[in-house]
Amino acid sequence: MATSGSKAVEGQKMSMTDLFFRYIPLAGSASALAFSLNVMNPTFFRSVFSPNELLVANSLWFNAHLGIGLYLYGRRHMRQGTTYQRVLFSVFGTVLFNFGSVLFWATTRALILKNDVLRSLFGIGTGIAMLFIGKEYLDFIDGSMSKELD
Repeated sequence: MATSGSKAVEGQKMSMTDLFFRYIPLAGSASALAFSLNVMNPTFFRSVFSPNELLVANSLWFNAHLGIGLYLYGRRHMRQGTTYQRVLFSVFGTVLFNFGSVLFWATTRALILKNDVLRSLFGIGTGIAMLFIGKEYLDFIDGSMSKELD
C-alpha cells in the first residue's frame, strides 16, 4: 500500500522525493539539451516550434533551471545547510551552469563550420558532457564528506 506522499506506479512506489529530486531534474536535463538546439541551430528550432518558438524556448529554459536547481538542492552535501543556504546555493549553481552552457554554445557556434547538423550535434554532445561532468563533480563532493553526516 502506498504511504502518504507516494503512489504506486506499476508495483513500485514513487515518493515526492523521487519526483522532486530525480524525475524533475531528469526532465530539466533533457530541457537543457533541447535548449542547446535553440542556441546552436535557431533556424531549425524556429521551423519546428513556430509560431510558438519563444514560448517553447522559455519553457525549456525555465525547466532546465528548475531541474538543475532541484538536483543541487537535494544533494547530500547540501543537507547540512539551512533552507536559505540550500536555496541560495542551488539558485546560484543552476544560474552558473545554465548561463555558462549558453555562453559556451553561443561562443563556439561562431567558431564551428556553418553546418546545422554539426552545430546541433556539437550542442547536444557538449550538453551531455557538461551534465556528466557536473554529476561527477557533485558525486566527488558528496563522497568526500564524512559518513557521519547521513
